[in-house]
Amino acid sequence: MPATEPLEDIGLEIEDEVFRFWETIKIKLSLDTFSTVEFTAPFEATRREFRDKFRPFQFQPVIVKYGDNRLFTGRIIGINPSVTKNRKAVSVTAYALPAVLHDCTTPISQPGTSDPFPREYKNLQLQAIASILCAPFGVQVDFRGEDGPKFPKVKIDPTKKIFEFLADLAQHRSYVFTDNTFGALLCWKSVTPGTPVARLKDHENPVIGVEASFSPQEFYSEITGFAPARGGRIGGKETVRNPWLPDVLRPMNLRLDKIDKGDAKQTTEKTMDRMFAQMVSYKVDLIT
Repeated sequence: MPATEPLEDIGLEIEDEVFRFWETIKIKLSLDTFSTVEFTAPFEATRREFRDKFRPFQFQPVIVKYGDNRLFTGRIIGINPSVTKNRKAVSVTAYALPAVLHDCTTPISQPGTSDPFPREYKNLQLQAIASILCAPFGVQVDFRGEDGPKFPKVKIDPTKKIFEFLADLAQHRSYVFTDNTFGALLCWKSVTPGTPVARLKDHENPVIGVEASFSPQEFYSEITGFAPARGGRIGGKETVRNPWLPDVLRPMNLRLDKIDKGDAKQTTEKTMDRMFAQMVSYKVDLIT
């Protein structure tokens, strides 16, 4: 995005100071991954303010705005100066605040807790567990939708990356993670995964063909979830039947290893909901 275009309304703030000397900027926003920003700027090594702004390994906070609207809140990660005969420049990359969860494990001395390792979380919902793990990094949690059943007991190994642990729990509740514009961990309900395929333009119809694809082998007449036995109590099972396939027997059973007996019905129902959502996909041919 050249700075001479109308997109010059983009504001770049580094450590709460407006930085006006960037030349190009690329902002990547996503529904199921963390946002990133890349920009380039001339590098004037003789000026102290430039050296201070682009000092490696400092993880400076950065905010990107378009007019009065905030687009991105994160930290600078990569700083790569380059020098040629005619030009000195620096390429900078930043990722959203919650992306630190991809890189880091749980701190040994986590504020507000004295739990030993591996840390255990009992009878907590996903939102509560995420909030506890995000707190040491100053990351808020923006949870949207019904939280779902509590996890009877889960534990995180001290060597496991936080995001990997949370993503595994989120998968059991059909949630995905991204970030909001203020740098919070955004948790929202997923239906079926998707990938951006084209850029759409005003007043231009991009669709030239549509082809449907069905998945009949994954369409079941009934789904039964088995909850494990815990604390000396017997396990439980719940069966949910497909009202659209009453005359054909196609059963599917699954183990609900991280679900308490009382939550088996709701979790099994959600499994069938996902089955319906994934039964058909569409291939759309676009001009682009």
